Amino acid sequence: MKRFYSSPVKSIPKLMSLILLFINVYKLQTQKPDCNFNDTNGYFYHWAFDGDNRNFDFELTNSTSSEIKSKITNYENQRGDGETNTISNNGFPQTHIYPDSIFNLFIKMTYEGIVYDFSYIVYDTKPEFTAKIVT
Repeated sequence: MKRFYSSPVKSIPKLMSLILLFINVYKLQTQKPDCNFNDTNGYFYHWAFDGDNRNFDFELTNSTSSEIKSKITNYENQRGDGETNTISNNGFPQTHIYPDSIFNLFIKMTYEGIVYDFSYIVYDTKPEFTAKIVT
């Protein structure tokens, strides 16, 4: 009489596959939290109209609701100019001086154990105008 025996070693990959599938389905069902990051002075944009003011005094605020903030455990602010810092909920507003250029600002936050990314483009540019004289 033959015995049918399944080795536990063979069933481990199947179990791991099911666990990974469950985790991915769980992540798909969780909705990205409605976080509101803002620039105090505008829409992440600064035009230096005078030649003396070439730096953008940027202030990042977090106007996310208290209910959502209470479930956020960590923020990581990648400013796009090589600086990265970790922020707590009460660490806002964040100030930073950007030189004349365009930067990608990334904010990673951990909400209920899942990391979410938010990205913004920060513009600090001197406007260029092309004038055409019509006679």
